[in-house]
Amino acid sequence: MTAGGGRGIGRAGQLLAAWLCLTLIGGCPLRPSEPESRAAYFIEKLIREPQAVEDLQAVAVFPAERGPEAFLDDLPVRTALMYLRARARLGAELGIHTGGASTPAPDRRRVAVSVSEGLVIGATEAVRFQVELSRRDDQWMVTRLSAD
Repeated sequence: MTAGGGRGIGRAGQLLAAWLCLTLIGGCPLRPSEPESRAAYFIEKLIREPQAVEDLQAVAVFPAERGPEAFLDDLPVRTALMYLRARARLGAELGIHTGGASTPAPDRRRVAVSVSEGLVIGATEAVRFQVELSRRDDQWMVTRLSAD
C-alpha cells in the first residue's frame, strides 16, 4: 500500500464519520416512531428520567400545566412507577419488553409493555402496563396509561 493510498482510506473514514455526525445532529429523530417502540420508550423514560419532560412531551400528549404527572392519576400506575423507580435507584437491572398490540381503530393502538427485573421476561414477576397511542399529525403519541 502506498502512502497516498493510506491517506485515501483515512480520508474516507473521516468523511464517513463526519456524515454520520451530521446525520445524527441534522434531523434523524432519536426517539422511536413505531407504536410498540414508542410505548416502551415512554415507559422507560417515566421510570428512569421522569424529569425529562421535553423527551416525554415529544412522544406523549398531556396537559402542559401537569406534565407527565397527568399519567399518574391512576393508583395502580402510580404504585407501579414508584416501585420501579425505587428498584432502578437501588441498582436493579430492569428489562422492558413489548407484548401484544391491538388496534381498536386505524388511528389507535394499545400496546402491552412489561417491566421485569433482569433482561429476560419471566425471570421475576413483571409489572404490566397498557399504553394507548393515537396517531396525531402523522406521529404516534401516547395518550393514556394503565397498569395491571
